[in-house]
Amino acid sequence: MSFVKNNEFYQKLHKLPLRKKMVLVTTGLFFLILTTFTGLVLLFSNDLLLRREEKTVRETTDLVQRHLSEIDEPLTRDNLITYLQTMHTVENISSDTILTEGMAIVGNHSVSHLLYSNQTAYLYNIHKDLLFTTGTETKPLVLGHLNTLQSDRIDNERGFSINVPIYNQTGKKIIGYAKLFHNLEFYYTLKNRLLILLLFLEIGTIILVLIIMRHSIDTFLSPIYSLRKVMRHIEADPTDLDVRLQISSGDEIEELSHIFNAMLERIAEQNHLQQQFISNVSHELRTPVAVIKGHLDLLSRWGKNDPDILEESLEASRHEAQRMNVMISEMLDLVRLQGDLSEKHQETTYLVVPMQAAVYNFEVLRPDFAFSLTVKTTDLHAKMSKSHFEQVLTILLDNAVKYSPQKSLIELYLDRFEDYARVTVRDHGEGIAEEDLQNIFERFYRTDKSRNREGTKAGLGIGLSIFKQICDAYNCRLNVYSEVNSGTAFVIDIPLVMETKDV
Repeated sequence: MSFVKNNEFYQKLHKLPLRKKMVLVTTGLFFLILTTFTGLVLLFSNDLLLRREEKTVRETTDLVQRHLSEIDEPLTRDNLITYLQTMHTVENISSDTILTEGMAIVGNHSVSHLLYSNQTAYLYNIHKDLLFTTGTETKPLVLGHLNTLQSDRIDNERGFSINVPIYNQTGKKIIGYAKLFHNLEFYYTLKNRLLILLLFLEIGTIILVLIIMRHSIDTFLSPIYSLRKVMRHIEADPTDLDVRLQISSGDEIEELSHIFNAMLERIAEQNHLQQQFISNVSHELRTPVAVIKGHLDLLSRWGKNDPDILEESLEASRHEAQRMNVMISEMLDLVRLQGDLSEKHQETTYLVVPMQAAVYNFEVLRPDFAFSLTVKTTDLHAKMSKSHFEQVLTILLDNAVKYSPQKSLIELYLDRFEDYARVTVRDHGEGIAEEDLQNIFERFYRTDKSRNREGTKAGLGIGLSIFKQICDAYNCRLNVYSEVNSGTAFVIDIPLVMETKDV
């Protein structure tokens, strides 16, 4: 049952807001620490004071025993009067009353000058009858166990008492008994007041700490509240990604806000690119789908009976289907590249072999072009994965073939420049206009010439976007030099591995 109750308590605590949980936990811990400290202080101070009082009682008892042993014979009223009587120090009203020591104590034999102000001595004969007391009360007190310090109460006052035998000077014969009462009312009063004082101090301190902690926690959590507010705003309106956190706390929360803002910027950028991507794709798909649909409508109505129209419609549909296939293939390459970059970012490549393989492959695929490779520095290992380097070469060579006349020369160069491997791909084709150079790496961007090219030869404008993304991922330097009707040169500087080894 207790487990269930504790479980419910923790569940309720878990559901509380973070600010209340922090205040409750902090205050609870402080209360526990302060209470433990207060209890330890009371415990040690109480133990120290009691030990000191016990020592005082035993020391005083020893003094009384030695002092009365000088009588050297069994205690009686007479010998006590004789021994203690010095200038009215002993009051003896009648023979039936118990002797008491007055306040005018000036004699050396008085018992009172051996005692502290909170102590009272009682003297008994060998028959344990009370004969004498230093106090004002003369009620007979029963003598209890000997040589045992114990808590006692006399006349409604609390304290320690001890009963001891009194020996003669030789220490062999008991001549009487003494009882010493050590009044501790002052100690108990002081203890109670100290306890009340510590209790009020603890309550006041906890209230003060609670106020300070609540204010401090509100201050500490205010950046998190701002973060929560922005998140809720985005949750309510996912399209509004322009909100930003303005936190200047100077700690990890401020760093978290910068990361969150950067994440929002990237999401907004990706959202923009996604919308642009969807718009471009829908635009590119709309045309071939409309063309194919138009030819199919034409054939369904009457064109299927005309061989010329049938051949023309089938060829146009085949062309548009092939164009859609190219676009889908390039879009898949673009999506595949997103995850591939992070996985292979730490790989390195010996550049000569992939360049030789790329030239050989294109010589086989496009025998109508001439390809040349010039390697000025052979021992070059670059910080780029082999697959991505091959993809870069394939994109550049494919573009060079698309935008160059047949039988023209396409040149590749490999050299070292500072701490980079410099790869150059040069064609002698139609070139790129100066106003188009700054846009050629945008997705789906094509120059007017490429848009007007026949067939699927011109592509969809995705290849160079992939090429630029790979180069940026590996911190490559990229330059493009082009002149209309003279050709284009792509120059890539890839960071080198200083301690080279074959990959």
